Amino acid sequence: MELRKLWWISISRTISLVTI
Repeated sequence: MELRKLWWISISRTISLVTI
C-alpha cells in the first residue's frame, strides 16, 4: 500500500515540474 503513495508522490512531482 505504501508503493501507491510513492507512485502518487512521483507523479505529483512530475506534474509540478511539467506545470512550471
